[in-house]
Amino acid sequence: MDDATARALISLDNAFYREHAKSFSATRQAPWPGWRRLIELIEEDLSLRAAGASLSVFDLACGNLRFERYLREELPSADLTFHAWDSCTQLARVTAETPRVDFVRIDVLDALMNPSCAPCCTVAGPTCDLTVCFGFMHHVPGMRLREAVIDLLIERTRPGGIIAVSLWHPLSSARIRRRARACIEAARTQPPFAGYRAESMDEGDLLLGWDTDLGPRRFCHHFSQEDIAALTCDLARRGAILRHRFTADGRQGDLNTYLVLERCRAVSHRCPRSE
Repeated sequence: MDDATARALISLDNAFYREHAKSFSATRQAPWPGWRRLIELIEEDLSLRAAGASLSVFDLACGNLRFERYLREELPSADLTFHAWDSCTQLARVTAETPRVDFVRIDVLDALMNPSCAPCCTVAGPTCDLTVCFGFMHHVPGMRLREAVIDLLIERTRPGGIIAVSLWHPLSSARIRRRARACIEAARTQPPFAGYRAESMDEGDLLLGWDTDLGPRRFCHHFSQEDIAALTCDLARRGAILRHRFTADGRQGDLNTYLVLERCRAVSHRCPRSE
């Protein structure tokens, strides 16, 4: 994918979430089943339920902070601190329900596409015990930029810490397939942005409306097994190992693939870039 198309798709999604933050957040309140499975897999590694356990969490694309609320309910005796990034302040409203959240507004994709970006997108902060990225990777256009996001997550994790990422499979849902076809067809006569060309999109790239409205379109990517293999094929060189992989969520339990990585305990890692 060329940079101009990637930037246009990023802008399309940013506009969607700014304009529909309230209605989107209202439908995104319950925890994902996959989060419970994740906690089961990593609770011993990070001593999550030990007396006086402390856990620092970095959440990239935190949305409305429901993962933070979920962890507080799941681990009521743990000492939790959160470092949360998102480009949409309308979604990420830090309230009394989510204390000890250090929120940073940042368009991380724009930063990663900038060749002059400083390490870790220029935002200072500690490396964390647990780094997560849920419901975001399908908004990242192109494999090169997705790899840069994975590198950033690794960089933000302490050696021995855990990285958890979800990869969406929207085309496994017949309802979403129908909506995606309708949106792509509508884009032929009503392009989502100036210069839009269907052939500029990668295989698996989709346009989706909101609820039953085809107008407020957003870019999403369906992760095939080949995509996942490409994303994980060179993790060791990049400073991590794949610990677990599982599917969860949705009516059939197959809407997301979760990758659970461990940052290598001794690694010399460079700043993620997209060039």
